[in-house]
Amino acid sequence: MPTPFDALVYAAHPEFMKLPEEVIKNRELLKIVMKKHGFQVDPMEWWHFNYMSDTKFELLDIPFERLGF
Repeated sequence: MPTPFDALVYAAHPEFMKLPEEVIKNRELLKIVMKKHGFQVDPMEWWHFNYMSDTKFELLDIPFERLGF
């Protein structure tokens, strides 16, 4: 992969191209597979994906005590 996980450098950008061809191919394969399963790559980090869903969930305001913590 282009960088170690969680490296906050410019090469971590998912479209950074000054990399060996094999690295670019591996990164693109990861993006294709993740997209196929409903994830979208973060625009700043090749390793950071967010699940995209049309499902809307209600925001709950529940105290930790009520959750048993």
